[in-house]
Amino acid sequence: TASGQGNHLSLPVVRGTGQAALLLRDGVSMFEPVLNAGSFNRSLPLETIKSIEVVTGPGGVLWGANSFLGIVNLITKDADDINGLEAGVGYGDGDGSPQDFRAWVLFGKSFKFKRGPKLSIVQHVSYENFLSSRYSGLRTILRSAAPSPPGPHVYGDQVDSNPARAFIVNIDGKISYGPVTLAYSIPIAEMNNSLSFVNTIASGPFDVAANAPAGTQVRNFIDIIDRYLTLQYKSRFLKDRVGLDAKLYGIQFVRDINAAILPGSAVLPSGLNITAPLTSYRVGFSIDGDASLPLRNRLLWGGDVFHELVPTTSVDFPGIDPARLPIACPLQSY
Repeated sequence: TASGQGNHLSLPVVRGTGQAALLLRDGVSMFEPVLNAGSFNRSLPLETIKSIEVVTGPGGVLWGANSFLGIVNLITKDADDINGLEAGVGYGDGDGSPQDFRAWVLFGKSFKFKRGPKLSIVQHVSYENFLSSRYSGLRTILRSAAPSPPGPHVYGDQVDSNPARAFIVNIDGKISYGPVTLAYSIPIAEMNNSLSFVNTIASGPFDVAANAPAGTQVRNFIDIIDRYLTLQYKSRFLKDRVGLDAKLYGIQFVRDINAAILPGSAVLPSGLNITAPLTSYRVGFSIDGDASLPLRNRLLWGGDVFHELVPTTSVDFPGIDPARLPIACPLQSY
């Protein structure tokens, strides 16, 4: 794995190439259409995952577009994998994840009736509160336009990272009745990090009042979370010789950026942040099937139809006159 844009993006690296693996959640593509920034991060609750399927190399293209060098399919637990109530709480400290507290509860139960299909319920809730990794380095005073690394880069004094606390709340589960399953995931997070674009250390009063006291913690985040709702029909027919798996789904991709670029100064008392609320959506229908054929052959088939919506791709420097930016930005009026 690797980190991009400081430590904002967690990316699996396949044969030296980032942003080339497709993330699936129970077979549903989680490809985000604006930044191609997958949610390969700590927002995924591991206690809900039953198994992980990985296919690397060109075989990944069997899953369609955006799987250039492989796929990672997260298969979540069913009620029968839990059969009761599970819970956990933990705390850890250290430079890699300071003051990290996490608690979770997972419930799963199947109910069999004399008549009618089986009813299964899975419900999970988790909460994590932590600080991003600790770093020490030179303060960035001026540099070339984000996010491109080449160009002038002027450094100042030695500083330690001081990000604001981060938190993640996950609410997800499944309700199954016979062959029909409703699944949902609703994460809520603010994922403040220690490093920004070109490894700018988040230290100083960014995105706070100009008179903020020394040591004010910095809001410097890219929230990368996926919220989804799926309705699935899955069954087998003709004495188990034919299978059908059909899904209706809706996904909200949250890629909310509030990234620290420059520290406070006489020109910019509150420092400089770049903001971009990049939220996109996908709704679609997928269908997969298989059939047993003579001579131990099997036919596999499937398809996916979807529509993507990107309401805005705007980027803003809040409260700043672009003509006074202490950063090498090309400016043009239209």
